[in-house]
Amino acid sequence: RDPDSGEFGKITYLLDRISSEGKFNLEPNTGILKVAEELDRETKQTYLLVVEAWDNYQYGFSSGESRNAFKHINVTILDVNDNPPQLLLPSACISITEFHEPGRPITEVHASDADDPETVNGQIIMAITAGNERELFALQQINEWTAEIRALQSLRGKHGNYSLQLRAQDLGTHSHATEGRLNICVIDYNDHAPVFVSPPYNSTLRVPENATVGSALVQIIATDEDVGSNGLVRYRLKTDPAGHWKNFNLQPVSGILELRLPLNRAKQKIYDIRIEAYDLGVPTPLTSDLDLTVYVSNINDYQPQFLTDEFVVNFTGMTIRKLIRHTEIIAFIAENKSPGFERKKLPDTVDRDELEFDGPPTPICYFILKGNEEKDFHLDAVTHELTITRTLDREQKSSYILLVKATEDCRNPPKVKES
Repeated sequence: RDPDSGEFGKITYLLDRISSEGKFNLEPNTGILKVAEELDRETKQTYLLVVEAWDNYQYGFSSGESRNAFKHINVTILDVNDNPPQLLLPSACISITEFHEPGRPITEVHASDADDPETVNGQIIMAITAGNERELFALQQINEWTAEIRALQSLRGKHGNYSLQLRAQDLGTHSHATEGRLNICVIDYNDHAPVFVSPPYNSTLRVPENATVGSALVQIIATDEDVGSNGLVRYRLKTDPAGHWKNFNLQPVSGILELRLPLNRAKQKIYDIRIEAYDLGVPTPLTSDLDLTVYVSNINDYQPQFLTDEFVVNFTGMTIRKLIRHTEIIAFIAENKSPGFERKKLPDTVDRDELEFDGPPTPICYFILKGNEEKDFHLDAVTHELTITRTLDREQKSSYILLVKATEDCRNPPKVKES
């Protein structure tokens, strides 16, 4: 206000351009302050405007007859929820072991919002929205911008890579949300030692004395329940005081035991060796041992022989006579028996090569060589049990003669003889 009259009482308002930065303008006659350009609180939150009031501005400013006054106006820009939150997640996989304790924090996740943090526009809630179907993990929010990812239950045996979908959402009106992925790698802990599968523990391996140097004797197989390098199994021979291990070579990856030096049965019949299976676990590999006895056997001079020349089997209502000639059996079978109804075990054999060693016997397999062209009979090669595969009719055929061979070569059945 100006108590003067006429031009000396007329007030003109001016706005300092530097202080307004072009964002505001001031009506010179009314003194109404207006916004001239779009404002962004995230760029600048306050402005200190310098306003001038002049009397007789039109006629007296140039001649110095105008008077003025200055005023500072502090303008604060109020926040509008116009910015979405930002999730700050690591790009690399967060690695933990399967023994990570439930409830312990795995990692922190952070979020930010360019809106005013003192208002709900800049305050954020976070949640796991996908990738946690097994409910292994939980998100616990610490404050408006930070949360912890924790193990919700034991991760033992649940090793693998998990990708959690996280959401950050502000609390403002017409709220904004953003999502991102957090990768968690549960690493296998090396807690399982290798277990031997083949050959069995404390077994005896028979090797003929004329075995060729470099020939494969047996394949050692061990498994490990761990994964990755923790589950990779390697093999090696352990030294022994008698130096038996020097006669053999063990392939570290395949586990194939090979003959390294020629065998001399007259000097050494039995070798006791110890095989170690170890994994490639970090930081400490785990190991298991297998004791194996290698018996140097005679060259196979004798075939298996049946103990008796005649063997009698009593079937229901009929006596069956089986004539045995060395490694062959001639058998007569009864009629009207259902398939598999009766099982008859054929007589055992003896191998003169084995009489000098009381270790585990060499498996003997039985095969039908002749008389089974119609596949009426089944002979279990290992158990030596003979059964019929269909009902027999005496009126159609009154007798059957089967020629059976006993052999140590179970992998290669002998050729069937023609009738």
